[in-house]
Amino acid sequence: MINSKRLQMTVTHAFLIVVSISCLYPFFWIIANTFKPNAEILKNENLLATLIPNEPSLANYADVLFKYDFHIYVTNSFIYTVTSVTIGIALGVLISYVVSFYRFPFKNVIYIAIIITMMVPMPGIFIPKYIVISELGLLNSRLGLILPFATTLIPLTMFIVKNFMDSIPKEMMEAATIDGCNKWSKLWLIVVPLTRPAIATVAIFHVRAIWNEWLLPSLTITDKELHPIQSGLMKFQGEHFIDYSLTMTGLVVSMLPLLIMFFLLQKHIINGISSGALKG
Repeated sequence: MINSKRLQMTVTHAFLIVVSISCLYPFFWIIANTFKPNAEILKNENLLATLIPNEPSLANYADVLFKYDFHIYVTNSFIYTVTSVTIGIALGVLISYVVSFYRFPFKNVIYIAIIITMMVPMPGIFIPKYIVISELGLLNSRLGLILPFATTLIPLTMFIVKNFMDSIPKEMMEAATIDGCNKWSKLWLIVVPLTRPAIATVAIFHVRAIWNEWLLPSLTITDKELHPIQSGLMKFQGEHFIDYSLTMTGLVVSMLPLLIMFFLLQKHIINGISSGALKG
C-alpha cells in the first residue's frame, strides 16, 4: 500500500515536472535569444543549444531601448496604464459605493445596464469608440486613449468591488453615521480599506489588459511619439523580414514591468480571489 502511494506520487511529480518544463521552456528560450544576434537565432540547432548563446551580448537591449526609442514607448504605456487604471477604478469604486449603500430610482436597472457591457466583445465596440473619439477631436492624443481605456474598466471594477461592499455589515455603516461620519468619510475610512483586496485584484487585471492593448492605439494614434509599447514592437517586423532578436528583446522589456508587479502583489491577487470566492 505504501509502495503504491509512493509510486503514484512519483508518477504525479514526474508528470508535473514535464508539464512545467514544457511551459517554462518557451519563456527561457525567448530570454536566451535576447542575448544572440539574429543570424544565430535563424540557425537550426538542437533544443538545448538554443538556450546557450555562443557569445552572449547586451547589444540587443541597447538597440531596443535607445536606437529604436523603445524607452519612449515604455513611458507612454506607463502613462496610459497608470492614468486609465486610476480613473477607471476610482469611478468604479464610487459608483459601486452609491449602488451598494444608497437607494434611488432604477438603481438595479442602472447597475445591470453597466454590467451587461462586459458581455460585448471589445472588437465589436471599436467602431463606435473610434467615431466618438474622432467627433471629440481626440484622435492622435493621449486623452483619446486614456478616456476609452478608463471607461472600459468600470464594469469589471463594479462587478467585483460591489460584491465586497455588499458584505460590509450595515450596522457598521450606521454606527459610523452615529459617530458623525459623512458619506465621504465612510467611503475612505471604512469601505475602501475593507475592499482593498478586491481593488488590488481588479487593478492588477486592468494593468495587464491596458499594458497589452494594441488594436485601439493602432487605430487612433499615428504619431510615433505617442505609441504604446505594443505598437513599438511592430517596428521590428517588416513586410518580408522579422528581426527575431530585437522582437524577443522587446517582448522581454514589455513583460518585465508586469512580472515585477505580479511578484510584488501576488499576495493581493490570492487574497482578493479567495476572499471573493468566500464572499460569493
